[in-house]
This record gives sequence, structure tokens and C-alpha cells, in this order.
Amino acid sequence: MTALDSFTGHYLDSELRAKGYEVVGTSRTGKRGLKRLDVTDLPAVKACVDSVSPDYVINLAGISFPGQDRRDQFHRVNVIGARNVAQSCFEATKRPRKCIFASSATVYPGSEAPVAAFEDDRLSACNEYGKSKLEMEEILQTIDAKMDISIVRPFNYTGPGQNERFVVSKIAGHFRRRSEEIILGNTSVCRDFCDVRDIASWYSGLLEVGEPFTTNLCRGFGYSLDHLISVFESITGHRMIIRRAAEFERKNEPLCLVGSPKRLQKLLGELRPISLEKTLLDMLTNNI
Repeated sequence: MTALDSFTGHYLDSELRAKGYEVVGTSRTGKRGLKRLDVTDLPAVKACVDSVSPDYVINLAGISFPGQDRRDQFHRVNVIGARNVAQSCFEATKRPRKCIFASSATVYPGSEAPVAAFEDDRLSACNEYGKSKLEMEEILQTIDAKMDISIVRPFNYTGPGQNERFVVSKIAGHFRRRSEEIILGNTSVCRDFCDVRDIASWYSGLLEVGEPFTTNLCRGFGYSLDHLISVFESITGHRMIIRRAAEFERKNEPLCLVGSPKRLQKLLGELRPISLEKTLLDMLTNNI
């Protein structure tokens, strides 16, 4: 697993080990005893794949903060890095049984209303992050017929331990500290917020799906940031002054981005996602 030291990787590592998998993880820095790996370095990626000889590969490596606008960095890591991982797995002496690559819901254009996006819908990324993920998917399709490569498109997700540069965790932190005010962008945006623990569980389950797939990782319900704030207020009994600043609003951001979980349900069976209220409560009380 690449980027095992990431927010998602932390939870997925625990999920896989609990199911009996032997997990070998990499990170760009090599901290915490992980294998040091820069996915943009093709020879290094090839050497890593050959030395580990994995049965499964989950590629989480990438720039995961859409607020950045540096196209060169998105392309270098999200596109070239993913291509290097796929190419190394394809050329390995022992090819992995399955490779799962993390794309993003930002490959969808979004809408003005909470209309669910399906995997076969028209794709049209609205920011540089989404464009890099869309380009990644297009490159992987050229290898897909030769090897079991699957793609997941996670919608927004959060949970205990997420960095506060991400908006839900930022809001949770302010409520935890009982701050007097918070500065946010557009709080009316509607997103399909999932719990990272569900995301990890779904990744784990998808490893055993026999055929290649492209699937959303989502609940199928949209919530505005205003709604999340109201839930935090109800849980804590605390209210803050909400100040809005244009600098926190992303350019060309869709008002709504909600996914359909029907294909995910078909692949995994009945989904029982953690409730939004429990996710937010755990972020307030268990900030690991």
C-alpha cells in the first residue's frame, strides 16, 4: 500500500490487518519504519514492487488537498506517480492479483442540486485536482485490459485524526476548543460526506471482488456545511460566529457533489455506513 502514513492509510492498515492481511506500506518520507518510496521515481517503484512481490496493491499516493492549484504538482504525483505504480505492477515478474487506484469524485462536474452521480455519467473535472485524477484514469485504462486494475472514486470523507486544513475537521476542531468564531468559505455547498472508517472497510472488501471495476465510494446523501455546523451545535451546545471569506472559496466549485452507491452495493452487498452524527461526535471526542 502506498502512502500508508496518510489519513486513509492509517485506517486501512488497521482494517486489513484485522482481516488477516500482511500489510507492507510505503511513504514518501520513510517515517514510522515504512519503506521510503517516491512514486514519481519509476526505477524505485519497480524495485519496490519486485522486492515485495505483492498479491494486492492499493495506491493511495497523491496530493489529496484540492485547495492547491499547482497543476505541475498534481500532474507529477497524481498522474505520473500512478502510471509508475501501474507500469511496475504490469512489468513485475509476479503480477499482483488486483491493483486498486484512488481517483476522486472531483472527476464529476457536480450540479446545482443534490443529483447523484453515477460511474457512467459524463466526466468533466472542475479543478486541477480533478483534472489530474481524470487524466490518471485515462492512462490506467490503457493498461486495464492487460491486468486487473480497478478504480475507486471516493466522495468527501472525514473522521477522527484528519488534518484541520480539511474543512469538516477544521470545524470540529473549533467546536472542540469552543472557539468564539470561525472563518469559512461557502457553507451552503452540499457534499456526500462519508466516514473514513467506512472508506477503509470498503477498500478492504473490494480487494476480493473478482472482476475489474470502477466504483464510487459514497453514502448517496448530500449534506451542506451549514447542516454539519448545526449538528455540531446540537452535540456541543456551543455556537460560534461564522465569518465567511472569499479566500476560502474554491474557484469553479460545484454547489452539489453527491454520488450513487448502487454499484458499490452491487459489488459488496448491503452497506451500513456510520451515521453522520456518530462521525461528528467521534471527531469531537476522539481526535487521534
